[in-house]
Amino acid sequence: RRGEPTTMPGVSATTAGTAFGFALQVYINSVRKLPLTRRPWQYAVLMGAGAVAANAIVDFEEQMEADIERTLAARKDSNRRRFGSNE
Repeated sequence: RRGEPTTMPGVSATTAGTAFGFALQVYINSVRKLPLTRRPWQYAVLMGAGAVAANAIVDFEEQMEADIERTLAARKDSNRRRFGSNE
């Protein structure tokens, strides 16, 4: 269905962020020509940071969508008062 949110967007954002953090650490180690398992705590740190960042993006998008809806409703109301209702 169009326009409806997907089921559990927070879970998919968390998964995507975690995967991005893991891939970033693998890339960093491979560019530096280090063993992939060197300093495994860095994987956990980047995976956690990726999950937090992805969830923050989802929250930001939801807040911006609500702000836009409020702004459009206020402008629509203002235009109705200013020009009269043509509907």
